[in-house]
Amino acid sequence: MDANGKPIYELNKPLTRMEALTLIIRLMGQEREALNYIGNNPFTDVPAWGDRYAAYAYQAGITVGTNNEHTLFGSDRQVTFQEFTAFLLRVLGYSEANGDFQYVNAVSKAVTVGLFNPYDISLISAHNFLRSNAVLEMADTLMTKPKGSNSILLYQLADKNIFSKNDADWFVANIKCRFTFT
Repeated sequence: MDANGKPIYELNKPLTRMEALTLIIRLMGQEREALNYIGNNPFTDVPAWGDRYAAYAYQAGITVGTNNEHTLFGSDRQVTFQEFTAFLLRVLGYSEANGDFQYVNAVSKAVTVGLFNPYDISLISAHNFLRSNAVLEMADTLMTKPKGSNSILLYQLADKNIFSKNDADWFVANIKCRFTFT
């Protein structure tokens, strides 16, 4: 927060994996559940403020960590486009464990399910993955249908009272897409 109590977004900066995971949980409207989660955190490198987020995300299948033993998260390391994409695919119900995608192919799977288009990938791949990119990709995720669904994630979250149907309708009407191709 700045001196006036307004949030500082710093959209031109990269974000850490822990910050990215926190954004993902908030996107889903699950922050309260995460903070109240009492299960164990398998990661040994998570700061105290992120402990509940990481534990919750692990049990929810949003993250598996950065090593084969699932004991390291890499909290302070800059999140990559591929890592953030894997988080988003998992939010949309896709899972490596179920054979929906492989981590190394997360970005191409995101194109296949309509989350990204090839132009998105070329823009982001040419630059560091920044907080602004994360915001845009989360907006795209809200406008994407989860696995096996006929409704976009945004309306599914509205059905769960994460926010109002009116807010969802406003978002759809005003944030249709970032780029228009002719």
